[in-house]
Amino acid sequence: MKKLKKAKLIIIYSLICFLFFHIKIFNISNIKICICTIGKQENRYIREFTEYYKNYGIDQIFLYDNNDVKGERFEEVISDFINSGFIKLYNWRGKRSPQLKILRHCYKNNYNKFDWLIFYDIDEYINLKNYTNIKDFLN
Repeated sequence: MKKLKKAKLIIIYSLICFLFFHIKIFNISNIKICICTIGKQENRYIREFTEYYKNYGIDQIFLYDNNDVKGERFEEVISDFINSGFIKLYNWRGKRSPQLKILRHCYKNNYNKFDWLIFYDIDEYINLKNYTNIKDFLN
């Protein structure tokens, strides 16, 4: 009787480990990560920022354009990323102190579509020393 109980426990433990391992692998390999960022007078940096995070494994960038109404346009620099859908551009041009509203908007519209939402400024770069892909790091 004791051997049967021990065998059942070993089988249950093995199944739990198997499921945990496969669920973990499944979730990480299909993980979706986005960045929410606000840009104002940053046309000089936005292409570098975009390429860096695209190469780092980010799935999408939500860029909130807070330039002056008649100021520079991000479309002039990153139209290829916008047209491909990698960047979703929101027009918040000319609005004063919109940061909290933008963060709420990005969260509210994307929390259920992505596993991770990262809020960065365009001059902020993550550096995970031994990793070239953020999904490998999260794994």
